[in-house]
Amino acid sequence: MSFLNNLAENVGTGLAHIHWNLTEHSPEILLFGGVTAITGGTVLACRATLKTRDRVMLAKAHVTEMKKEVKDEKEAKNLEGKIFFRAGLQIASDFAPGVLLSLAGIACVCSSNYILQQRNAALAAAYAILDKGYREYRARVADRFGDETEKEIRYSLRSERVEGEMEDENGKKKKVKGSVQVSGMDESTTYARFFKEGCSGFERNGHYNLMFLKGQQELANLKLRTQRYLLLNEVYEMLGMKPTKAGAVVGWLYDEKNPTGDNYVDFGIYNLGKEELARIQDSVDQQILLDFNVDGYILDGAVSRKLMEA
Repeated sequence: MSFLNNLAENVGTGLAHIHWNLTEHSPEILLFGGVTAITGGTVLACRATLKTRDRVMLAKAHVTEMKKEVKDEKEAKNLEGKIFFRAGLQIASDFAPGVLLSLAGIACVCSSNYILQQRNAALAAAYAILDKGYREYRARVADRFGDETEKEIRYSLRSERVEGEMEDENGKKKKVKGSVQVSGMDESTTYARFFKEGCSGFERNGHYNLMFLKGQQELANLKLRTQRYLLLNEVYEMLGMKPTKAGAVVGWLYDEKNPTGDNYVDFGIYNLGKEELARIQDSVDQQILLDFNVDGYILDGAVSRKLMEA
C-alpha cells in the first residue's frame, strides 16, 4: 500500500510539473506550433496546386467525350455542369488539408499573442501597485528625515575627498581638491543615472554641464509635447547613456486634460539645493546624479490614446 501511495504521489507530482511547464511556456509552444502548421499548410497547398491543372484538363476531356455521345444540347449542358462540379469538389478536397492546417496555425499564433497580452497586462497592474507603494514609502521617509537624507539612503551616496585637475571658466587647467559623490547604487535596479565621463556633452566644467543638461531637458520636454509620449531610453540616448530593458517600457505621457503624471520631463536638476550645486561646481569629477521623474509604465496608456500601435 505504501508503494502504491508513493507511486500515486510521484505520478501526481510529475503531472503537476508537466502541466506547470506547459502553462509557463504555452506562448512559445503555440507560436512554434503555429508557424510549423502554417508552413505545412503552405506546402500542402502548393502540392494541391500542382494537381489542379490535371483535374481541370481531365474534366475538359470528359466533357469533350460526353458531347460526342450526347446529342441533346440541354442534357449536354446539364452533364457538363455536373462534371465540372465534381472536379471542383475534388480540387477543394485537395486544398482542404492545407487550408485547415494553416487556419489551425493562425489560431495558435493568435492564442500565443493573446496569452502574452494577458500576462503583460497582469505585469503592468502589478508594477503600478508596486510603484505606488514605493512612491508613498519614499514620501514617508522624506517627511520623517528630510529630502536630502532620503536621497542619500535611496542612492547609497557618500562623499570622498580627492585631488585632480579641472578647467576654469577661461579654459585654463588648475589643480584642485574637491569632493566626489560616490554611490553604491546598482543602476540596473533604478532609473536614476550619473551624468559623468563618457556621456554625450560631458565636460570637466560644472557650469557647462549644468547648462547642457538644462538644454537637453528642455529638448526632451519639447519632444514629449510633440509626440505626446516619451520613453526613458530616448532620454538616455540623448545623454549618451546605454538603454535598458526598463527604459523601453517606462517614461512619460503628455495629456493636458487627463494627466497621468507631472506632464513634463524633469532630470532632477532643479531639485538641487545650494549645497548640491556648489558641490557640482567645485567637484573634481563634476558628475551629476540625475533622478528622472518618469510616470511609470506607459505602453498601455500610449496604445489606449492611439499614440502607438499595439
